[in-house]
Amino acid sequence: MLGGSRKPMTNFYKLMLGKSNKYARVAFEGGFAGADFGIKVDLKSDFELTKKSFVSKHRVQYENRQKDKNLNKDSDRSAAVVSKALGQLWTISFGAQKDDVLIAPDGDGNYRIGFITTPYFYIPGEILPHRRNVEWEDRVFPSKSMPQDVYSAATGFTGTICDLTKYHQSIVAMLDGVEINLPESSRVPRVGEIPGVLEGKVFKDREELRLAGVHRPPISGISYISNGPAESIVVSGGYKDDEDFGDRIIYTGKGGQDSPGGKQVSDQELTRGNRALVYSQERGKPIRVIRGWEGNREFSPKNGYRYDGVFQVVRHWYEPSKDGPLVIRFELLKNQNALSSSSLIDGEPPTGQDLPGRKEVTTFKMERESKVRDWVKQIHADKCQFCGVTLITRTGTFSEGAHIQGLGRPHYGSDVHENMLCLCPNCHALFDRGALYIASDGKTLVSTITGKKTDIFLHERHELDLKAIAHHRLHVAGIREATRKSTS
Repeated sequence: MLGGSRKPMTNFYKLMLGKSNKYARVAFEGGFAGADFGIKVDLKSDFELTKKSFVSKHRVQYENRQKDKNLNKDSDRSAAVVSKALGQLWTISFGAQKDDVLIAPDGDGNYRIGFITTPYFYIPGEILPHRRNVEWEDRVFPSKSMPQDVYSAATGFTGTICDLTKYHQSIVAMLDGVEINLPESSRVPRVGEIPGVLEGKVFKDREELRLAGVHRPPISGISYISNGPAESIVVSGGYKDDEDFGDRIIYTGKGGQDSPGGKQVSDQELTRGNRALVYSQERGKPIRVIRGWEGNREFSPKNGYRYDGVFQVVRHWYEPSKDGPLVIRFELLKNQNALSSSSLIDGEPPTGQDLPGRKEVTTFKMERESKVRDWVKQIHADKCQFCGVTLITRTGTFSEGAHIQGLGRPHYGSDVHENMLCLCPNCHALFDRGALYIASDGKTLVSTITGKKTDIFLHERHELDLKAIAHHRLHVAGIREATRKSTS
């Protein structure tokens, strides 16, 4: 988590992209961050070195490089200056970790936020050759709107990179929009309908959406609250895997493209906006949907952006994109009975109802074979196959039958005992949400959260379908099976 009073697992850094930040635009557009410092060798083999050892190893090369440049009459640099420069190169290359946050000025009086997505790599002959790939946020933060403590620390440091982690609470507040100097409607994150904004209202551009509080990011397709729900999405043809059916949308998660709207080159991860959409699904939070003019012609406006009401995320899954790498797909359905939701920050507790009303509804439910479920539960004597717990109630033992490959859309699994597990409610919920999966051997349980592996409880009469296990591992847990190298 990024918030809270304790130091977060994520670190925050202010970074200059070249001298006087002259390479900022190139880095933002190219999706990377980097440095030079005159070190013209690949540093990949140094990844296990401490900062002190790294400085010691490269000190002579750095000092010789500075002498060759002959930038001033006295080319001898103090030990402190050399240590500082090489220490910053180490921080950029190895000290900063994946998912750490970079805050970089854009040269126009604003700051951009980025998340490190890859380990160090080196591109000889290019600007800032010592690089990390970065997912730069589309949002722009004017200097004057930044929290004062963050702004003072960021502008008071003249080097290439400095650690701002001690200000993480202010930075998280800035990311959530609560510190930005904008009108109240766009300053406070809000889930659900926006008072005064009727469904069908058309906005000229993303800036109008932002000022109205309908969708805060100026470019990004997902507006979300850190470690919380998604607020809104824009459906505008940014991903070729999107599908729009009007009251039903198959929305592609964020990340993994070589450029905005470009080719999918890497698997998407359940982080940031994607995580927020799952958060909304699991807690039943409504999401505002905005359609842009570049989306499906049948359901999109001819110009600008149209607010099309609130939807619910009903399910999500992983599948290979049209380009190959995995994407996360979200199915959203139109919420016909949405109510406006007050601010998550300042809202009052809902009043509820003393005597809830009743109404007749018609639903369609998947037919399930109860005999299969009951047999699986009985063969395991209601003992959870994952954790080994047997729940005992006042009427006896209890367990749940859990399908490995889901029966409904989009999984279409079979209702047979080979596709079913006997689980406790906790393990069932974690398995359905991809927090647990079964390895390819059909015997090992793996946590996607901790990586911990344990043996599952098996029965000689209850064989498990390895194809169903592979389906769950890929499409629910998002784990692609590693390709085995030939030994011939």
